[in-house]
Amino acid sequence: MSEIWDLSNTDANNDDASFGFQENINPSAVNDNLRRILGALSRWYNDTNGTLVSAGSGSAYTLASPNRSLTTSYSDGLVMMFQAHTLCSNAATLAVGGKTAKTIYKQAGVTVSSSDIIQDQIVLVAYETGIDAWQMLSPVSGSGTAAAVGAKGADIASATTLVIGTDGDHFDITGTTTITGMTVAAGRRFTLQFDAVLTLTHGASLVLPTAANIATAAGDIAVFQAVAADSVRCISYTRANGKALDGVAASDANDFTGNQTFSASIDFPASELTIATGAVTVAKTQHTIDTEGDAASDDLDTLTASGVQDGAIVILRPENAARVVTVKHATGNIDLAGNADFVMNDAQASILLQYDLTATTWYEICRTPAASSGQILQYAYTEDLTRGISTTSTGATSTGVSIALGSTLASASAKVRIRVHTTVGSDANRRARFTLHDGSGLLTPTGMNAIGGSYIVNAGTFDSVSLEFVDTVSSTTPKTYTLYWFTNAGTLYLGEDSSGNYDMPIVMTAEELAV
Repeated sequence: MSEIWDLSNTDANNDDASFGFQENINPSAVNDNLRRILGALSRWYNDTNGTLVSAGSGSAYTLASPNRSLTTSYSDGLVMMFQAHTLCSNAATLAVGGKTAKTIYKQAGVTVSSSDIIQDQIVLVAYETGIDAWQMLSPVSGSGTAAAVGAKGADIASATTLVIGTDGDHFDITGTTTITGMTVAAGRRFTLQFDAVLTLTHGASLVLPTAANIATAAGDIAVFQAVAADSVRCISYTRANGKALDGVAASDANDFTGNQTFSASIDFPASELTIATGAVTVAKTQHTIDTEGDAASDDLDTLTASGVQDGAIVILRPENAARVVTVKHATGNIDLAGNADFVMNDAQASILLQYDLTATTWYEICRTPAASSGQILQYAYTEDLTRGISTTSTGATSTGVSIALGSTLASASAKVRIRVHTTVGSDANRRARFTLHDGSGLLTPTGMNAIGGSYIVNAGTFDSVSLEFVDTVSSTTPKTYTLYWFTNAGTLYLGEDSSGNYDMPIVMTAEELAV
């Protein structure tokens, strides 16, 4: 059967007896030849109008029954238009009419990639004998489904190499597995929303803002562009909390000139660094420092940093006051004021250092020293305003006045000082005794008027009472201290003044002292 490609561009050459018009053709043959030509036109039209539906697979499309009759090979310039029955794979081929399958190219020398042809897409191709392959004349899809653009695809479980779906261009990422790369066709732009905390690892095929890894948070959204097959660049990253990404590459450091006005506070969030063979690598303005292997003590002599700028500053403070870090002078690249080491042995200790690029040395600017012995770390106060308390008890009273510190103590060996002040009188020369209980036993008082915890009160007079107790604790949990009182005989009056009026309260204070 002759087809349209059998016709010649030269009119005079279209003189085939069965398909053209010879000179002096028999009139009875004219209608048959015209019908053959019209049939060839119809077959050409139906092979190029997109009504053919492919079969086979996404890697090997077939058009088993085209309308036109093909010779043993494809004609140069043969055009076919068909509806793809499924999504294509990388380097897909097309076989027409049982002939040999030929590779489909989307541009010179570049085969189609996964998702370039999607299900139900109309595909236009032309055969080129010079490359022995099909050239795709219709645009590639690169999306995966006809409805994928702007659509949300199925959730994707996090994986070391994340496979980007083809059922949309917006995906939720579940799970916490670290992502180091992605499988995706070139040219795709897609959005990922992270549902949990995981790490995106910066690298050659996964390029991230700030050239650093990103720790995601639930609700973070990132937009990626596939610059090549399986090679993506994050072009936008929005944190759920609205804050900017942590970290700025050294080459992107901000240089401020002139006066700058900041309308809000500037935060320097701290991150923990653990000493390794006397050194840590600083990456932020503030760090907490911990000992190697959580040892009881350790020395820090060297600060390293990648691309650190001249004049950069860093604040160091202990991660755990129970693990003592000593910043060493001139052992590594740290130079301290007074040519002496700095011991960070409580939570208040911190040191500010500045980097000198020429000297490659960190110099101390200032420090907040550890609390000195006896320094008050926290304080509590109470007073009992029930004036005119009287008792005839010769044993400890069942009720008393209590006080406790409100915060966890800085050390399990801290000292707590309790002070008591009141006045006392009696109806005769009596002896008043005060005791302080810490929940498990009695504390011995020291101070003015104290004689083994007893106070002599002269008949018909009053006396001022000032007591001091010091408790060496064995836990960081604050105790509750309760004051009790009793008399050896008669009636004891608390809060009586020199005029016999009951106007004086019982005052108690508690102080945690640095050791």
